[in-house]
Amino acid sequence: MSGNGCYVSSEQMGPASRQLATWITEASRQQGIDPSMARRTQNLLEGIGLTNIVYQQIPNPVGSWGGRIGTMAATGVQAINKAMRQQVLSQLGVSPAQYDQALAASLDEYDSYKSYSNTFIACGQRPL
Repeated sequence: MSGNGCYVSSEQMGPASRQLATWITEASRQQGIDPSMARRTQNLLEGIGLTNIVYQQIPNPVGSWGGRIGTMAATGVQAINKAMRQQVLSQLGVSPAQYDQALAASLDEYDSYKSYSNTFIACGQRPL
């Protein structure tokens, strides 16, 4: 989840990673943030009348199994998970021990589940 629409796919997550994603998604939604918006970008652009829309979903590895890029992506995902910790604890009543256990377990899951993130890219033109 980032400005370019990165989103770790739940199809390639282990249970701890999936739990973190669920908590973060719920805490974000309670703040009025929709983390799944990147998946709907094409429809949103169509809805405002853009034409010649180009939409692409690009999978990127997360974890050392994906080489240098995967290692960098894992660092980014972990940074997001750590940054969201306090919000999840305060909004959802998750205990610090539960969150920290899921955070630690998620590191191993990236490689064993061959996790990846999806980056969504979309652009369009205003009609003349």
